[in-house]
Amino acid sequence: MRSDQPRHRPEDHDSILAPSLPSFGTVARFAATLIGLTLMIAGACYVISLATMLLKAITDPTGVAGLVDTWQQAVGQESLQVNTEQVTFNGSRVLAIAVLGGLVVAAGWLLLSLITTGAKVVTTVSAERKSLPKDARRGG
Repeated sequence: MRSDQPRHRPEDHDSILAPSLPSFGTVARFAATLIGLTLMIAGACYVISLATMLLKAITDPTGVAGLVDTWQQAVGQESLQVNTEQVTFNGSRVLAIAVLGGLVVAAGWLLLSLITTGAKVVTTVSAERKSLPKDARRGG
């Protein structure tokens, strides 16, 4: 071989013949992004399901009456009655509706936090994180 010709190094052949594999960090970022997107999609599906149930309850209250009756018995149907001279007021029905409303609010809060967590995971592992303003990276 002449000295003016470049010598081929073994690493040159390796890079030509074998494709380069992604680094562990790249694979971990991809997996975290998939997890974040899965959280957001699952949260959105459950929010749609919750909204559909609420819409059914609003449009057809008789369909929810059985559920309210069951909760009314669970909170104590007889113990929460208020008797006046003319009217007997059943407080357990109001309490049952309040408990169901609280459960819907809690479920909505959990679902929205699931979506927010997924978005934060995706934002945290994204390659363009450095291009975001400092306030957006802090979450505020």
